[in-house]
Amino acid sequence: MESPYQLFKEHCGPKFDKFMAGIHVNRQGEVELKFWQEKLLTSFLSTHTVLNLNRDKLLSLIRDGTEMLYKCPENQCWGDVHYDRKAKEWGCGECGTAWKSVASLQDAIHEAEVGRVVSAK
Repeated sequence: MESPYQLFKEHCGPKFDKFMAGIHVNRQGEVELKFWQEKLLTSFLSTHTVLNLNRDKLLSLIRDGTEMLYKCPENQCWGDVHYDRKAKEWGCGECGTAWKSVASLQDAIHEAEVGRVVSAK
C-alpha cells in the first residue's frame, strides 16, 4: 500500500508542488492554507476515508518542515528566514544571510540566543 504522502501527491497531480510551496506556518506553529488548498485536502480526505486521517494528521504526514518561518538570528536584523526551494537553502529576505541546512540555521539561532543571554547579564 502506498503511503499517505504518495497518495496525496497523486491526488493533487500537477498542483502538488504549488500546494507544498503555498503551505504557511504562522508564528504560533499553526498551518494556514488557502481556500484551494483546503479544498484539495477535503477532497482527499473524503476520497480516502479508509486511512482514518483528519486534516492535522494528513498535514503532519506530508509536511517536510521547509514551510516553517524563523526569526533571523543575525544581530540587528528583524527579518524572517524561510526555505528557498530553488536555491535549496534557508535565507533571510532582509539581510540576505543564508544557511545550507535547517540544522545550521538552528545552530545560529541557538548561538544568537546564548549571546543575548550572556550580554544581558
